[in-house]
Amino acid sequence: MDQVLHSLSAQRNPTLGEFFEPVQPDLADGTFFGIGNPLLDLSIKVDERFLKKHNLKEGQILLAGNEHQQIFDDIDGKARLASGGSSQNIMRSIAWFLQQPRVATYMGCVGTDFDSTRLQEVAQEAVSNREAFMRICEHSHKKRKIFAMTLSAKYICDDPYGSRLLSALPYADIVFGIEDDAKVFARSQLDIESTNLHTIIKAIHNAPKWNMNRPRIVVLSKLKVRTTVATVENVKEYEWKRQVNVVDTHGCADAFAGGMFMLFSLTQLLLVVSHKI
Repeated sequence: MDQVLHSLSAQRNPTLGEFFEPVQPDLADGTFFGIGNPLLDLSIKVDERFLKKHNLKEGQILLAGNEHQQIFDDIDGKARLASGGSSQNIMRSIAWFLQQPRVATYMGCVGTDFDSTRLQEVAQEAVSNREAFMRICEHSHKKRKIFAMTLSAKYICDDPYGSRLLSALPYADIVFGIEDDAKVFARSQLDIESTNLHTIIKAIHNAPKWNMNRPRIVVLSKLKVRTTVATVENVKEYEWKRQVNVVDTHGCADAFAGGMFMLFSLTQLLLVVSHKI
């Protein structure tokens, strides 16, 4: 595999001011550094018949199996291609929000061809590389870097991948996730049987942490409903005030996380961030 180090440039967008007042950050190049699996996203508009044919649900995120191979034949030549993967999406969002070239840098590994089967194999190998993952965690702790992690997806939070996240949790200063992902993680990795949101977010927040001088912050969101933030002081919920037409539920969550991390870097106050976003 070839190692890829990519500095993300900001793309100007005239609608930026619709979301919040423009900021003029003075952040160093590479302030944000993301590591993850670079994916080639295939985006296509489908109807209910397509979902029923392939036994899919709206907003669903799942690990593709042999039964899903027909999907690639059905969308051949119709899909829009885009670079993806949660970490890369978050870094791209940060660059877009800040409108500052090279402020966000992304690193990942790709194969030497575009064969979809090989790309899936490479992604699975990268996810299971616990040694590399833990070296990143330890480096962040040793150098006193702010280490943020996402819960990614339900199948990542469950076994066999969930133990990787649990190993990294003591190093995590910020944990970001979707409520459904957090429920799976709490049940499978923290032995929390409760489905109460406040119980779950407190369990993740109170889990063992190496650097107690930097209390952990946990942010869980429920699309178009609320964002819940747990800090050392308390747990607060913030309702989504802006009604939006969400097309890509997975990409939306990545962009939301990017906005949170970006504003946190400017304010150091995640409660302000939650209200603003």
